[in-house]
Amino acid sequence: MTIVREDPPVRVSSDARSAIRKGHPWVFREGVLNPGPRPDGKLVSVVDKQGRFLARGYWEEEGAIAVRLMTRQRDDMLNRAFVVRALEKAIRRRELMIPHDTDVYRLVNGEGDRLPGITVDRVGQYLVTRVYSPGAQWILDHIYPELEKLPGIKGCYEQNRFNPGPGRKPMARLIFGEEAPQEVVITEDSLKYTADVTASMGVGFFPDYRAGRAMVRRLAPGRRVLNLFSYTGAFTVAAMAGGAQSVVSVDTMQSAHTKARRNLELNGFEASGEDFVLGDAYRTVIKFARDAKAFDFVIVDPPTFGSGHKGSAWNVEKYDKLLHELSSILEPDSLLLVSSNTFKLSAQDFERMIARSFFERPVTVLERIHQPADFPFPPGFPEGAYLKAYLLWVE
Repeated sequence: MTIVREDPPVRVSSDARSAIRKGHPWVFREGVLNPGPRPDGKLVSVVDKQGRFLARGYWEEEGAIAVRLMTRQRDDMLNRAFVVRALEKAIRRRELMIPHDTDVYRLVNGEGDRLPGITVDRVGQYLVTRVYSPGAQWILDHIYPELEKLPGIKGCYEQNRFNPGPGRKPMARLIFGEEAPQEVVITEDSLKYTADVTASMGVGFFPDYRAGRAMVRRLAPGRRVLNLFSYTGAFTVAAMAGGAQSVVSVDTMQSAHTKARRNLELNGFEASGEDFVLGDAYRTVIKFARDAKAFDFVIVDPPTFGSGHKGSAWNVEKYDKLLHELSSILEPDSLLLVSSNTFKLSAQDFERMIARSFFERPVTVLERIHQPADFPFPPGFPEGAYLKAYLLWVE
């Protein structure tokens, strides 16, 4: 039996020990037996009640997560060499995974690359780092000099995703390189899109749904497509590139439609005013049903649960109601692509919701989609497997 003598190890409960042994990379605060004062980013060993080594990681002073784990190997020392080695392995994996006609992808995916609390996306010729923990600063101090050496990179912006403190808003700041224009052109699957790497939250494009856009492009020929929650029109562009007969995009933000038109323009497509509907997805579907307007391919890619303005946050109940109404505007033998990007809705519950919403019509699952290989996660970490999408055949 190996007893850890490091000072001070984080001693955890039996439940926390069990979770670590099953692969979960977080120690929740409720499982810590000796919380004690520790600064953010303090490197700690985690032990069970008897002092037996379990893992190593760094401490987070506030919030539900107390320790973000980086290794369960006792011989691994958390230092610059460990971080640089993890980064190099992450980069090598992407070199194997990412197609040559794509320059927007996740370079580092936190826990999935043993660099928890951060992500790094390549967005064309720029990098965007998202920081989810103040304790991750020591990791950033080691990886930024390495990222600056990457070929073809003009600069790197950092987005703060943890609570920055009272009265302070999240912001993006330039870490190294040259300032980016507000519009950076990126390429995925030979199609062009715009992104804003200077934005404080998001860049206007979601690389984790790459497989969904490829699917839409493949299945779109000749179909009348409805793109709900169209945002900046990535699915709209993919459908047009695939040869859709028509595409109607629905979103609540005029600014999103403006960017969607720009993305269409970049790829040589035109769209009329009728192709963009400014409004709520649920109310728009009801209006389409009342006007006897029907589609044979509908894409539903809603926001994350709980996001949005107060009183308008997206949730399971609203999703359920929307899917039920969709049944009235789907022609016989239609395709329906539905997605959820939150781990709070399990795949089983999502499937049950779909079945319940279409109880009056036969519906079949043709294909399931998850996030691509550049969004890896460790086994035993359900929070990492957040993206769930289903291609359905509705008779």
